[in-house]
Amino acid sequence: MEKKTGIKTGDEVVMIPMSNVQLAKAYNVGIKTFRNWIAPYRDEIGAKTGRYYTVKQLQIITEKIGIPRANLGF
Repeated sequence: MEKKTGIKTGDEVVMIPMSNVQLAKAYNVGIKTFRNWIAPYRDEIGAKTGRYYTVKQLQIITEKIGIPRANLGF
């Protein structure tokens, strides 16, 4: 069975905990740009668990700034 990671656009959306770097890559922007995009929603998103955002936090991020168009190779 193939392991799925990240966020995939299309018919199916698969989410796993992701870091700022992984999300910036998915959105095809730099880390500073990604951080600026989510800055207005920090209170709503909440603090990361370690280095990663939880699936619930990713749902909030994608609601606010959209689903990334980048295919992460799965």
